[in-house]
Amino acid sequence: MSKLEVFLLFVEDEEQLRENLKKEAEMFNEADKNIHIVPTVVSSIAEAKEALRTLRFDLIVTDLKIEPGTPEKDAVTIGNEFIRDLKKISPCPIAILTGKPSDVDAASLDPSSIANFIKDSDAEAKIFTWMKSKLPLIELMRSSYSLLNTELAPLFHGGVASRICSENSVIPPDSALRIILENVADSILTVNSTTKCHPQESYIFPVIRDRVMTGDLLGHTGETWVVLTPACDIVRCSNDYKILLAKCRGNDRYEKYLEKAKNADFGPLTSLINQGNSPKNHFLPPLNKGAAPYMVDFEDLLTVRYSDLDPRAIVAAVSPKFLPNLIHRFAAYLGRPGAPDIDAQHCLNHSQQ
Repeated sequence: MSKLEVFLLFVEDEEQLRENLKKEAEMFNEADKNIHIVPTVVSSIAEAKEALRTLRFDLIVTDLKIEPGTPEKDAVTIGNEFIRDLKKISPCPIAILTGKPSDVDAASLDPSSIANFIKDSDAEAKIFTWMKSKLPLIELMRSSYSLLNTELAPLFHGGVASRICSENSVIPPDSALRIILENVADSILTVNSTTKCHPQESYIFPVIRDRVMTGDLLGHTGETWVVLTPACDIVRCSNDYKILLAKCRGNDRYEKYLEKAKNADFGPLTSLINQGNSPKNHFLPPLNKGAAPYMVDFEDLLTVRYSDLDPRAIVAAVSPKFLPNLIHRFAAYLGRPGAPDIDAQHCLNHSQQ
């Protein structure tokens, strides 16, 4: 069986340390039966960014003090800025090497994708061990890239290429990206998809934008709310504009429905998921594994000034393919005309000869 190749970018200004990592990688490759590390070593931030622009890596290992400081910025500040840049341009695990762990900006660390290692004699071995723990994530990202390319290829050759770049016209890169993503979304994210969705697909999180938008679940006054105000109003609103929120609460029967489903009775759970229980509520599945779902209560509404909402309190955002259902159900609930009740006895009498 062939080994899994892991493409590693090593950013280090000291030549001896670059050579040490190469040797450690060779020793690792000889000893490990399943993984083969393919290292690319660079000595500066500029070289690292150029490598990332032209190549795809599965893992990045970087020294924190990669460049000398200046009167305006010391080496630690420059290194932390580089880490923040990597988080914006490189979707792969990052290992940070430093002689002083407290120099690393704690906000940059994430146990799922970024780790901090002390520069010592066995630092490389520790990093390679950490890398092995990230193999499921690395392989999942590879599979996702592969699926994305599978979707992009027929779109590209089916007319998207001519839309974004022709002999006489080239549109801006950000517009081209939006067109490409919209075509991908239309292909694989539509409600007509034959593949059933996982609960995680109901949300976008973490949310990295700094503006509250429609469909955001956020904390306010110690409770969770969802934003119902249309996006077209929010993008133009002033700080005093009133934003409409609906409260998100639990469901007392959810645990009972789960127990029934464990015994192969999926009826009540399926009905709840498919919004069949009540028009005044909207079901949102659990955000985290093992958590309770959210029940959006269309009868418990609140208006809040836009300036009083903190984007840092955003828990998650309802994903674009599920957001229309939430908004349409809210509009349908508010817009229901109602009708007088017809007496059942009268109906019975009238139905008989």
